[in-house]
Amino acid sequence: MTAEAHDAYAVCRHVKRYTQKNGYAPKRHELGVPEEFIELLEKNEVVKIVPLAPNGPPIVVLLTDKGYRMAEAQR
Repeated sequence: MTAEAHDAYAVCRHVKRYTQKNGYAPKRHELGVPEEFIELLEKNEVVKIVPLAPNGPPIVVLLTDKGYRMAEAQR
């Protein structure tokens, strides 16, 4: 991602495009934003971080309904 990486709307659009293109959701480190920013998005219920395997660490980023609305929004 580019300089707009710290924009929540841009992150949502990136996650949506990545998921549509690849058929699976991106991992936290593939977003190119600081961990604190990802945690803030999760706290605000924009994304949900889930494990890749049962009992594994939460690393896969999924959009919530709010995140999908943000990905579709024009700013």
